[in-house]
Amino acid sequence: MSLTTISSVSGGKTSSMMALEFPTDRYIFAVVLSDHEPSAPRDKGLLRECQNRIPHFVASHEADLTLSNMLRLEQEIGQKIDWVAAEFSLEKFALGQTSLPGYRSGKPLLPNKRHRFCTTQAKILPIFWHCYLNYFDGDPLLMNIGFRWDEVSRTKNWSCENDKIHFPESCNVFDKKQKHKTFEWRISQMPMYEARIDHRMVKEFWKNKGWQFPEISNCRFCFNHTSTQQQRQAILEPANLQAWLEMESVTGKTFQDAGLADILRQPLLDVYGSGEIFCSGCTD
Repeated sequence: MSLTTISSVSGGKTSSMMALEFPTDRYIFAVVLSDHEPSAPRDKGLLRECQNRIPHFVASHEADLTLSNMLRLEQEIGQKIDWVAAEFSLEKFALGQTSLPGYRSGKPLLPNKRHRFCTTQAKILPIFWHCYLNYFDGDPLLMNIGFRWDEVSRTKNWSCENDKIHFPESCNVFDKKQKHKTFEWRISQMPMYEARIDHRMVKEFWKNKGWQFPEISNCRFCFNHTSTQQQRQAILEPANLQAWLEMESVTGKTFQDAGLADILRQPLLDVYGSGEIFCSGCTD
């Protein structure tokens, strides 16, 4: 079995704490790219750093603070974090404008709770290909996944069978039929869950270190965010809001049952509880 251990970090509080508290050989951060230039980091130095790590970087659907925290985390752990990204932006995936086998193509479709191709196409596949090309030795890799003790459903729903990767290995030159191969490429380890670390403990950890994280975690205007969260993000991230309003207009589809414009026209809700909003539906 491979002895290489890898941490998948998303830029959120949980996986960042995992990277510090449970060291591994390698660290990987998958960036969800965007073609929407106004969504690019406002700090020119941060933008240059993103482009140094991902040459085809134009913009991202992660908040600027998420990106800068990944650079800070790298300094904190004293080890390089590999930034990976798909060849295409999330907008290209939504429009079906891709040209590589194994990636989504076809009719326009926005990611939603029934079709979470954003996670698969923009996060899991780039992580897989990076690991396959750089670290895979024939045996599954050992990968730390940031599931907490209070995320029982996410932990129970995880299985090696569902996590296998199916991709075209070769193509017959005569009939153009692709030959697919199935890989059990990683064995998940959940150190945060096994150590019984919950969200309260994660919050306290970062409070003691004095770090700041985005008010709403992970991709801006994610379909996993509530209407209240999306209303709040419209105030925090007006440039990125325009990217998704344009995508809903171009595709004629919506992320939620209602369109973003309709959600934003609803009375502004004030349901913040502790004042912090976080998303546990993807990869915090």
